[in-house]
Amino acid sequence: MPVNLGPWAGADLVATARLHTGIGADQELPPSLRFRRNVAKLLKRRRSVEDARRDSLAVFILSPQPPSHVTHARIPMLDNGRTEVVGRIWFVNEAVRTGHYIADISDDDARVFDTVCTQIGLGDSPTIVFDPRLANPEIRFYPGGLSNDDTCIVHAISDTEVSPDSISRVVERIYESSFITPDAEVPGAASVWEDSRRCWPSRNAEAIIQAHLKSGLHAHFFDCEVRHEQPSKAGRLDLEIERPDPNDYFTITRLAVIELKVLRSFRYNGRTTRADAIRRWITKGVGQVIAYRSERRSQLGLLMCFDMRDADTGQQCFSHVASLARDQSVFLSRWFLYNTSEAYRDIGLA
Repeated sequence: MPVNLGPWAGADLVATARLHTGIGADQELPPSLRFRRNVAKLLKRRRSVEDARRDSLAVFILSPQPPSHVTHARIPMLDNGRTEVVGRIWFVNEAVRTGHYIADISDDDARVFDTVCTQIGLGDSPTIVFDPRLANPEIRFYPGGLSNDDTCIVHAISDTEVSPDSISRVVERIYESSFITPDAEVPGAASVWEDSRRCWPSRNAEAIIQAHLKSGLHAHFFDCEVRHEQPSKAGRLDLEIERPDPNDYFTITRLAVIELKVLRSFRYNGRTTRADAIRRWITKGVGQVIAYRSERRSQLGLLMCFDMRDADTGQQCFSHVASLARDQSVFLSRWFLYNTSEAYRDIGLA
């Protein structure tokens, strides 16, 4: 089943790929992704209010200011969920903390779309339409605006499932679109390879992978927060998935901690990495997951290895930790990065 990464695609994938961050650097999400996530948060908060309307559409246009010819009202604290959002067309930025709106929009969906496209003139702006009339309310994200309504990403407002399988499916999609071969990377972007032909990873390979995973996981688990380099007594954990209470941002459920490891035959300068060092690196990773999950009281712990060695040995790299990982409920996964497209094609000819 294809994994929906929402607006984390196309131009947003390029923006993420162009990041060349170091470990622990602050990473901003693409504006269209922040827009969708923050509208979803607002709607979940608003729907928890008993008298919230459920009889008409709500439209959110990614445009901080309405056109000058549009009569509108301003709400300075839209994100607190106390303001009715249904039956209105909203003009917001990606933070969705404040907003301007037009009230009393038509009950005819086609007329609402026409109002945005012709009367307001913002048919090409990224737009979210919320339909509360369904048994399972959903949001529809139109990245090219309502003038391009054939391109639409649909999400339910209900909580997304966070499990080892769902996380791995997202990571698999990112791996296939960005890392499986050097040719899969965005041209001109920060590469995970220093010299792919010689199988030398970049010194920043783990940071680049981390940046992609953070954005991709944010896009899929849109009702969750994905944090990187969280400090703890046991060290800094690579990625953490948590779900905040929509009505109390300081009440959170910690769903998963993820430790990332890059397995290397060589370092960025060509120095060889010994096999026993790789074994210790993986053992350390399992121990980190156990410690981080315990300290953070997280539900899941995952060790994800991105294998950039000069030979694909399959899952053998986990043989020495398999028993420990099983006993401690640490989920192990590995993705092999081919250093050339030819090497990838050859696996189908072997």
